[in-house]
Amino acid sequence: MSTPGDPLLNLPPTDVKVTDVVDHETDPRKRAQLEALGRKDAGDFNAMWAARAAHMTDGPSVVISLLTGLVDSVLAQVVKLLTAAQGENNSSFYDLAAASLHDLTDV
Repeated sequence: MSTPGDPLLNLPPTDVKVTDVVDHETDPRKRAQLEALGRKDAGDFNAMWAARAAHMTDGPSVVISLLTGLVDSVLAQVVKLLTAAQGENNSSFYDLAAASLHDLTDV
C-alpha cells in the first residue's frame, strides 16, 4: 500500500531468486513453452491459423451445400424441359396418341 507522501514505498523488490530465472533461461523446452504461452495470450498470428484449422471441416460442407442447391435448380429446369418435350398437358398430345392408337389397332 502506498501513501502519496512516501515515494520509497513504491520501489521494486531488491532481492531476486537467481535459480528461478536461470531455470527458465537455460531450459530450452521451458523457454519455448513460456514463449508459446505468451504468444497465445497475446493473440498472436498463430491463433488465427489454429482457429482456421479447427474449423476446416465447415468449409467443405458449405461448398457442398451450395453446389447441391445449384444442381437442384439446374435439374428442376431440365425436368421442366423434359415435361414440355413429352407434350403432356397439351391437347395435341392426346390427338397424336389417338391417331397412333387408331393407326396401330385400327379402332
